[in-house]
Amino acid sequence: VRRRKRFSMAQEGSVEDEALSKLIQKEENYRLYGALLTLPPRYREYLYLFYFARHRIREIAALTGETEGAVKTGLSRARAALRKRLKEEER
Repeated sequence: VRRRKRFSMAQEGSVEDEALSKLIQKEENYRLYGALLTLPPRYREYLYLFYFARHRIREIAALTGETEGAVKTGLSRARAALRKRLKEEER
């Protein structure tokens, strides 16, 4: 004998929670993208190569022709600038 699955309110809530979560994530992605666009090109390059292209510091140094120390410093400054822009945007 087959039994039907019952659709409970808990399941309905989880669908709504998932939709809300996706919407919030999408809005945060737009906010992050907008903040990235305000950064100097060099900072955007460092962040893109490290986080999106998943290159290591050594690889970024080879690609950009800079020392590993310069790349680390650039990444640190890029993160700080991005953090600052996102905080300014919250106000």
